[in-house]
Formats: sequence, structure tokens, C-alpha cells
Amino acid sequence: MALLLSGCMGSTNVQDKNTAITSWNKWADAQQSFDSKATQTLTLYVDHLNTYQSVITESSPDYNILITNFGTDKNNFQNWDSYLSDLNTATTDFSGDSASLTGDSKTYADEMLTNMRTYHTEMQNAQIDYIASCDDLISYMDSAQRGSPDATMLQASNSKKDDANTAVQNAAAATNQAMDSMKRLQSS
Repeated sequence: MALLLSGCMGSTNVQDKNTAITSWNKWADAQQSFDSKATQTLTLYVDHLNTYQSVITESSPDYNILITNFGTDKNNFQNWDSYLSDLNTATTDFSGDSASLTGDSKTYADEMLTNMRTYHTEMQNAQIDYIASCDDLISYMDSAQRGSPDATMLQASNSKKDDANTAVQNAAAATNQAMDSMKRLQSS
């Protein structure tokens, strides 16, 4: 009897594991939806950066079009809020749905949860930094339009953009690590 009890205490119920996997799939759907939106936003942002590079070299740059472009980008980055909210909800659901797992299954689920949270945090950091980059670039163009370009704003914009790009890379790495843990959970 004691052998049977100890064997049961260390094993995860298959239904609990399936519930956690279903919850992971919901998070993965939210992450893929966000990734699609982020890709669209970043593609337009890069297009606007390329436009900036070509317009700024003209003898009489049209700063208004650039200010409008980066204002649009700022709004697009602000629109990430709903996707971040969906991810947060899915992460919270996974946390609850995986709480009853034990042994290796619990270890893998905890690794997944850590990386899910890291993804959310890094993408939120990217959002903040991209918005700041747009704000700084708009300030720079405002100052250039007035005939007194403030190079510190341009430097700040580039620094924030670099920070945001790093955060996106960190988020992608966290997603890959979460997927690796998911594969181990499925086979545990």
C-alpha cells in the first residue's frame, strides 16, 4: 500500500497535464497574434526610418511628413496594450492551470511560466522604448524644423530604438525557451 501511495504522489495526473497544455496553446495563440501585430508595426516603423533617411538628406526636408509618420508609429506601438493584456491573461490562466502539476511536469511548466512572463516583460519594455524613440525623434525633427536641431534628441531616439530591438530579441529567445520546455512537458 505504501509503495502505491508514493508512486501516485510523485506523478502528474494526465488530465492536469492536458489542461496545462491546452492553456499553453491559448497563450501561444495570443503570442502569435501579438507577434503578427508587432511584425506589422515594426515593418511600417522600419519603412518610416528609411523614409526619414532619404528625406533628411534633401536640401529642404519635409519634417511634417516625418513627424506624421513617427506619430503614426507611436500610436501603433501604443496599440500593443491590448495584445499585452491578452498575453497577461493567458499567462495568469496558465499559472493556475499548471499549479497542480508535480515532478518533472511541474519543473517544465514552471520554466514555461518564467519564459512566458519574460516574453511579456520584454515586449512591454520594447513598447515603452519604441514609444520613447518616436517621441525623441519627433522632438528632434521639431527642433530641426525650427532651424536648431537638437542632436541629443536624435541620439536618445537611437539609443531607445536599440534598447527596444534588444528587448524584442530577448522576447524571442524567451519564447523559444518556453517552447523547448513545452516539448519536454508533452513528453514527460
